[in-house]
Amino acid sequence: NRLIMFTVDGRLTNCKGFTAKELTRFLIKYFDPKYAMNLDGGTSAIMWYDGEYVTKCSNTAILCRYLPNAWVYGYTN
Repeated sequence: NRLIMFTVDGRLTNCKGFTAKELTRFLIKYFDPKYAMNLDGGTSAIMWYDGEYVTKCSNTAILCRYLPNAWVYGYTN
């Protein structure tokens, strides 16, 4: 079993993004998932991993924003 998480950028000028159907096809082709979940974060969708931002907010005017929801995954030793 494995957990795969990623953020799709689709609002920046150099990012195309995915439609829901395109994302479904992508997941099936490369990961063949048993379950999948889509959380639409909109403009403020970002990914932070291992102490660094992997993606950034597509609205450059936003310096800080409260999160209405978040998916947090981790482990302890």
